[in-house]
Amino acid sequence: GGDIQIMDLAIIIIKAVAFVLIAIGVAKYVVPKIYDFFDKRNQSIIAKGKVPYSTNKLILAIIVCLSMAALAEFIGLAAIIGAFLAGMMFADHAWEWDLEHKIEAITSLMITFFFVNVGLMVDISSLTDISILGLVAVVIVLAMVTKYIGCGLGARLGDKTIDKSSFSIIGVGMMPRGEVGIIIASIGLNAGVMTGDLYTVVVMMSVLTTIIAPPILSSLFKKKYKEEYEIVPEDTL
Repeated sequence: GGDIQIMDLAIIIIKAVAFVLIAIGVAKYVVPKIYDFFDKRNQSIIAKGKVPYSTNKLILAIIVCLSMAALAEFIGLAAIIGAFLAGMMFADHAWEWDLEHKIEAITSLMITFFFVNVGLMVDISSLTDISILGLVAVVIVLAMVTKYIGCGLGARLGDKTIDKSSFSIIGVGMMPRGEVGIIIASIGLNAGVMTGDLYTVVVMMSVLTTIIAPPILSSLFKKKYKEEYEIVPEDTL
């Protein structure tokens, strides 16, 4: 009955909170020690005139990511929650460890299979239904408006000096739903709590918000700074 459902929900919430608190504790107390270990180890190797391995930290990060994802699944949470928290653990050291650059090859390979799998689960024929197209339009508008207002207000609350143009840039910059929305939709579809039509709507929303936002963002930057600017690769800065 209703009491059992409430109890199940309470257990899930307790598990999620405990999982997050443990991840925060590991990020605060364990990861810095791991970083110090690698730093001292590399310094020792360099002192001996040898070249330290550069992939050890990446391997460690991948192991932690997969372990956190598996642990999240084991306790009844989505794997993406564990993977996200693992990413947060290493966020402070990602630049120093050059993790983003080192994982590019793996990302480029795996993301192809991910989007192919996503595409295969989309029922394109459902887009011929006017009601589905209407729902796609409504969901896109809601997704963009809520992101714009929510993220813009959040930034304004954090920094009262943010002007209107910066408010808009932050709001529009956060509009794309990207792969996270698709992953959540895939979990819902596989769990049987989301229909194929609704999955298609969410995928279309994620794709179209990702396409729509960049031109608007570029226009806002030009309007704010009123000068020519160029987007360049991070490694050229």
